[in-house]
Amino acid sequence: MVLIFDLDGTLVDSSKLLSNSINFVRKHFALPPLSKDEVMQSISKTNINLSQYFYHIDEVTPKHRALFYEYYTKNATKELKLFDGVKEFLKRIQKDFTLALATNAYKESTLIALQTLGIGVFFKMVVCGNEVKEPKPSPLMIEKILTTLKCQEALFVGDGDTDKEAAKKAGIPFIRVDFLYKKNGISSFNELENKIYSIIATKELR
Repeated sequence: MVLIFDLDGTLVDSSKLLSNSINFVRKHFALPPLSKDEVMQSISKTNINLSQYFYHIDEVTPKHRALFYEYYTKNATKELKLFDGVKEFLKRIQKDFTLALATNAYKESTLIALQTLGIGVFFKMVVCGNEVKEPKPSPLMIEKILTTLKCQEALFVGDGDTDKEAAKKAGIPFIRVDFLYKKNGISSFNELENKIYSIIATKELR
């Protein structure tokens, strides 16, 4: 069985780095800054064109992307944080499951995050937003993981509506976590672990 995880907001507190990176780009184009909460809440919604919302353009340009990664790369070690208990949880859970990652982030930032935080070793497969035709809420990332790993049973863990919808379209169960705000969903890794095994015990699988 494969456990598929979102990254930002699910395993990693990237809220400061993402919001600062986006505001770094916005400042270059004379746009006012957005709050950290506004950035993170917008990223998790399914009905927003993020290019339009963040930069007032239909699609990000190479210049926008270069500016974003300029800030992201320089500040990843200072502003990226694992949520409490992530490594211990992954060490325990990998004994019983194959672990994979499905994130809408681009490959460049994902690799920086995994290397900086030292958790890349836990994942058998990583699929990023620029590696499929359509990112989440499309189920393509999940389907690619299941096909490549030749597995029929899976469970998806994420923090946003895009994650929930992707899991629904892929026909697999979804667990919502909320380690950032602790208002909407599971907020500890012990609780998450118990929920995963509970779903397996009741056979609520694909």
